[in-house]
Amino acid sequence: MPSNGYHDKIRKILAMLEGAKTEGEAKAANLALQRLLAKSNLTAEQVGALGSEDPSASIEEEPVYIGSNDVFWKRMLASAIAENLRCRVMLTAFPDKPRAKIIVFVGHAEDAAVASECYRLTLKVAQRCFKLYSKLCRDSGCPIDVTVTAVRNAYYIGFAEGLYDAYSQQVAENSELAICLQVPSDVQAFFEAKHLNSIPKRRITVSDEQTRDNGRIDGYSYGTCRTFD
Repeated sequence: MPSNGYHDKIRKILAMLEGAKTEGEAKAANLALQRLLAKSNLTAEQVGALGSEDPSASIEEEPVYIGSNDVFWKRMLASAIAENLRCRVMLTAFPDKPRAKIIVFVGHAEDAAVASECYRLTLKVAQRCFKLYSKLCRDSGCPIDVTVTAVRNAYYIGFAEGLYDAYSQQVAENSELAICLQVPSDVQAFFEAKHLNSIPKRRITVSDEQTRDNGRIDGYSYGTCRTFD
């Protein structure tokens, strides 16, 4: 079981993500979560326990309400986070409100709780980055119409792709992370046994590739490659 020190580090990183004053701090916190979760599993590997599940580790479903608008990019963002924080993820809805969508993270109790909270906070960071990007466009004399759904979606789809690339680069730089961040076999079995529907991956076509590319830059760097007044 993780130590109290591990739990304290998780809480501190989530607090750093929530209170980040710059997008660079938010990115650092997000990647730190990935490293810390992998490190906790690496400890198990070092004592020969990797692949044998902890019978005391319960599997939980952590829901996050995401509303009914701009749903697809929120699904993409959830997939990027779940895949890199040892969880599976699905999309569902309130039985009596089919347009009210819910993202559900499925994993060992602490993994699912961390992933869902990371997702909530990263949604806020993505929206803040979009506001800063739209301000930069406006100040440079090339404003974008932030009221157009296609424009917003193009940016946020790019942001989700950029975040996934940032996670992937960190994994590529440390081969142990790839093993330690795999979804535990008991979580995968739980997901399949309950016939839960995962969020499918596919290439998304957008009408504004330039905005998507700028979103991808910000998702990868959390805005640190830009200068804002």
